[in-house]
Amino acid sequence: MPADSYVLSTLVMPAQTNHLGVLHGGHMLSWMDMAAWVVAARTVEPDQRVMFKAVNECVWSASLHAGEVCNVEARLAALGTTSLTIQMTATAEDPVKKTTWPVCQARFTMVAVGADGRPEPIRRSSLDS
Repeated sequence: MPADSYVLSTLVMPAQTNHLGVLHGGHMLSWMDMAAWVVAARTVEPDQRVMFKAVNECVWSASLHAGEVCNVEARLAALGTTSLTIQMTATAEDPVKKTTWPVCQARFTMVAVGADGRPEPIRRSSLDS
């Protein structure tokens, strides 16, 4: 897979759902955060740290239930001086019925930081091919 994208797949378990059996939104945001970090970390030099900065937008179009698979795709959308914009797309899969559908889209901002935690210019990795 190219360095500027990553897919995280997770089976939704009952403990991750509410009383209606629907995935709690916080779990989705956590999975998106993990996927965004992988793309951002692959983009910068190995000795540079990246951290979550903001969810710029998060729009749900359907729900996920226990027993379904959540696939979160993260793609590098833009590269700024100190920040990276990661486009997130989540789909659901019913492995029994063999169906998939869109669930959620978001844009995350990740930022390169120095040892002091302050933003610093991104040093693009020469390994991200």
